Amino acid sequence: MDFSGKEVWWTMTETCKSAEIVLTDELVFVIGEKTVWCVRIKDGKIAWSKTFGASLVQGVSDGKTLYVCDDSGSVYALDLSGNVLWASENLSARTILLTQSGLLAAGDVLYLLSTRDGSKILQEPLSARVSGKMKMSDSGLLVLKTDNSLLLYEVNSSPSQGWPMYLKDWRNSSLLRK
Repeated sequence: MDFSGKEVWWTMTETCKSAEIVLTDELVFVIGEKTVWCVRIKDGKIAWSKTFGASLVQGVSDGKTLYVCDDSGSVYALDLSGNVLWASENLSARTILLTQSGLLAAGDVLYLLSTRDGSKILQEPLSARVSGKMKMSDSGLLVLKTDNSLLLYEVNSSPSQGWPMYLKDWRNSSLLRK
């Protein structure tokens, strides 16, 4: 609908308990139980859909790649045509967060994954299993929800251009301070 209330277009996907919406400038990704639908904003047409073996938990995008996390703990990167670029499986990931330095994935362990190929750049064991979505403040405070607590981490040095940008030299520095 436009701002006057006039219907511009509509589209239908399959019914699911809940769906997550991820936006880029030209696309809307509807992340259902096991399927991702890519809808073009200009006309509402479904450009493609992709079904996964496990239930999908979350999705994020940088406008060039869609990253999804499933309930088996795996993370997938898809190009905007729906092709799987890489998969990092068995991470126990329950939530993902995109930063300029990579993709954070958290479950029993907090991982920083390369957005290029999904390789593990850093990993930090967590004191409890993450059960909800993680959030990051502009100041670099990372909040992870567990069943009965919140885990708080902060960036070890001040970002030079706001978050998400962590340490300039990640190979020789610790990502997070508890």
